[in-house]
Amino acid sequence: MFSTVPVLVFGTLMYVMGTKIVNEEIDRASRSSISQLKDQVDLILQQVEQFSGQFSLQSNSMEYMNIQESPSLLSLSLTNTLRDDLSQFVNSQHVVDSAYLYHLKQQVVLTPEVVTSLREEDRVHWLGAFTDTGWIPGLTEAAEMRKQHYWIGPRRLPSGGSGERNVLTYVRLLPLFYNEPKAALVVNVKANFIADLIRSFPLGTEGALYVFSKDGGLITRTGSMENLTEDDSDRLLSWTTGQPEAPVNRTRTWRLSSGRDVFVTTDQSVKHGWTYVMLVPADVPAKNVNVLRTIVVTTTLVLSVLALITAFFSVSRWQKGIQRIGDLLFRSAGPDRSAGQKAHRSQRDPLMHIESQITHLLDEVEEIREQWQEHLPLLRSHYLLSTLLGHSKSLERLSHRTRQEMSVFRHSCYHLLLVEMDEWPESAGFAENERELFLSAVSHMADEILKDRCIAETVMTNKQVAIILNYPEDWKPEALTQAADAIREAVHRFSKKTVTIMVSKRADTFEALSISYHEAQQSLRAQWYRAGNTVLSAASETLPAASVSYPAEIEQQLLEAVREGQAEQASRELHDFFQAIHRGSMPQGLQKTFHLQLLVSVMRLLQEYHIADVVFRERNLYEELHFIDNGPRVREWFEHNLLLPAIEAMHSVKNRRSQEMIKRALAIIEERYAEDLSLQLTADLLQVNSYQLSKLFKSHMGENFIQYVTQYRVNRVKEHLVQTELTIAQIAESVGYSNSQQLIRVFKKLEGMTPGEYRQKQNQ
Repeated sequence: MFSTVPVLVFGTLMYVMGTKIVNEEIDRASRSSISQLKDQVDLILQQVEQFSGQFSLQSNSMEYMNIQESPSLLSLSLTNTLRDDLSQFVNSQHVVDSAYLYHLKQQVVLTPEVVTSLREEDRVHWLGAFTDTGWIPGLTEAAEMRKQHYWIGPRRLPSGGSGERNVLTYVRLLPLFYNEPKAALVVNVKANFIADLIRSFPLGTEGALYVFSKDGGLITRTGSMENLTEDDSDRLLSWTTGQPEAPVNRTRTWRLSSGRDVFVTTDQSVKHGWTYVMLVPADVPAKNVNVLRTIVVTTTLVLSVLALITAFFSVSRWQKGIQRIGDLLFRSAGPDRSAGQKAHRSQRDPLMHIESQITHLLDEVEEIREQWQEHLPLLRSHYLLSTLLGHSKSLERLSHRTRQEMSVFRHSCYHLLLVEMDEWPESAGFAENERELFLSAVSHMADEILKDRCIAETVMTNKQVAIILNYPEDWKPEALTQAADAIREAVHRFSKKTVTIMVSKRADTFEALSISYHEAQQSLRAQWYRAGNTVLSAASETLPAASVSYPAEIEQQLLEAVREGQAEQASRELHDFFQAIHRGSMPQGLQKTFHLQLLVSVMRLLQEYHIADVVFRERNLYEELHFIDNGPRVREWFEHNLLLPAIEAMHSVKNRRSQEMIKRALAIIEERYAEDLSLQLTADLLQVNSYQLSKLFKSHMGENFIQYVTQYRVNRVKEHLVQTELTIAQIAESVGYSNSQQLIRVFKKLEGMTPGEYRQKQNQ
């Protein structure tokens, strides 16, 4: 009788322990997955914020903020520079969908593709249409609350045709410390990148992941489980966010409105206030628990009966079975597969059946660990990208959590190969929208070529593949160029496309890769005039120092000739300018740069007189210059298409201004002739140079300023002498002379008689 007691106790313990193991595994796996997902999302969004902050502190951005209502942004080369900067910003972050730069004063939006005005009357003069204005209403409220930056989401953007896509919008008001905002940087992040971060759910079952914004909006949803109803979503959000004791990173059972039970695990982002909800069907782990319960109860009853029968013979076989189960539960090694197979071959042995079920549970635990390993490639990619970008905080967090998994390099020398696509020919094998596929193919080719030569890791962005090479000290330098050239040839041979590969300077530590990466990027941008399908080196000088001198003195003389309206002098200075930059073996790319600089200088001069938009309203001079390659044609374009229209417009403006200035000067004389009026006082009132006013007055009036004022006063004296009975002294005071003797002297010099003689003559 007493022999059945251990069997009953054992059955009870096995049921309790088995149930606890399954529930704890569900809870642990769910909390681990959702916590890792939240940290990865926060890391990616933090990178976007850091990139935005760095972009806003660039000199181009600062210059952009300081522009007021004029000059027009379309006329400035800074516009094209900022569009290139925005394009590089978008391409450096694979999660970024698009980015805009909004100028509040001029209500102008810059994107990598278009420049557009939000003022209806201006749109016909700008480069393209722009429809995404949903983020604009929040700017005024953010400025009143003195916010520096904030997130909006989710929002819906058109995705070509009739489709739409979800984005999260990050808005940074500029400048950094403002009393009144001058501009805003808007970054749209693809909302579906969150769904791409999770590949499977606990126990390999179907499930669903929901991410809600702070105000309850659905940011993204993924998984094979059916969608939640609106009532389910409301109750779920009320449970997770509507209570003071709202659960954070915990699991509980939840019943949907359809009657289905699920395990719900929630977590909240402290930084953004987002709520992460993971749903796993409750019946999947429940099946294992029910099977275990049935087995344990049945086995316990059977064993109890058999124990009474066999107690008188031998208990050694039962003791050995219990010992095997104990070894299975408490050993440190992995599960014994042979034990499970033996159990299946002996279904009539209850202890062996129990052993088989425990083995099955431990197999599931091992499967969870393997799923964790699947997330490592994504973490490694973030780790390498953070290293190249120099994000020290991100590196500390990643290397602290998974230091062993991130340790992929073992040598002391590092190099970077930046593989960038050249222009896309129309006959190429890939379409423009397959850019990511092409970059992925380049990455795989590089891995295959370099796998037997050195340790290589690739990081892919929208327009580049960065290959990190790690090799020993005795590696020959020419091997680096050979490897880069082999990649270039393989890409051209298999894809019929061309790439340019930039070889960075050597880095002696893993952390120094960030410096090499930025230097290589700068060299790649500086050599924009390069031919494609080539291998370049950031360590080599592209031009001798003596050949890059810009003829600034000639440029100033040319601008002065344009300002003075001297067409012949401007033509001679233009000839000298082109002779200076075409002398020697200066590369064509640098010549184009100098041409562009001269165009910018002339446009700035015209902006001083506010005539650039009037003269070149229907033309894009920068685009016209870009498509002229021949040197003589460039000079002819400058002379006939730029300088002559500019000089003609300058003549018109100067004549109009001269007439206006003379008109204002005559009005001042008429108003103040009775005061101590001088040329300098009039020039000060007109805010011009006195010499300039004197020269202008002489050319328009035929006499100098003093002569005109003197004659004007004498004419007023004549009127007083004829029309009034005032004395000569009184008249002298009324027209600005200090005494009657001065008036008499001036009057006699101009009229040939004294004022008294003139009055007497007129009264006869």
